[in-house]
Amino acid sequence: MTNNQLLDAILSCYLFNEKLQHTHPTASKKMNFSLISKSQLPEIEDWRIEFLRKQLFNDGFLENSKYGDPEPYTLTPTGLKAAQNNSYRRNEEDSQVDKEIKLQTLLSLKRSKTAVTISIFAIVIPTLISLAALWLSIKQSPTEELNKLQQRIDKLESSKIEAKTTSNALGTTSFDTLKKATNHK
Repeated sequence: MTNNQLLDAILSCYLFNEKLQHTHPTASKKMNFSLISKSQLPEIEDWRIEFLRKQLFNDGFLENSKYGDPEPYTLTPTGLKAAQNNSYRRNEEDSQVDKEIKLQTLLSLKRSKTAVTISIFAIVIPTLISLAALWLSIKQSPTEELNKLQQRIDKLESSKIEAKTTSNALGTTSFDTLKKATNHK
């Protein structure tokens, strides 16, 4: 049995003792902290009983009896609410939920960091490639580009002249052949 379970069980016993004080006042006087602790866990050691008692007093759930008797202790108003709500068990569950939330948040952040890193690379790499292409185009002198364009134009002009000459030669040859064929008839 964990300390939180023991603390909730002890608070429940004190809650029952509050009811018992109204119905059987003499029986409720016999309830002491050690008896309640040993009823919950028979093999509990004395140091652990003292630890649990101090924790309940420090948390403000128990106080000394109003009539000056050392025991039985009485529940404070916050101790009464804690006994009704099993506050130690709930606190333990809340802390476990908090741990799980933190773990899931960390996992989510790791995924987010990976996504951000990939996005940054997706932006940086094309930008670098564009800058490199721009740099290379600036490095080429404009005269080299003009010379290349002039050579292309010259090739096109010479191809055009060649095509015209070839076309005229074919046209003349066809005309001559047609003339000879008509003369022979």
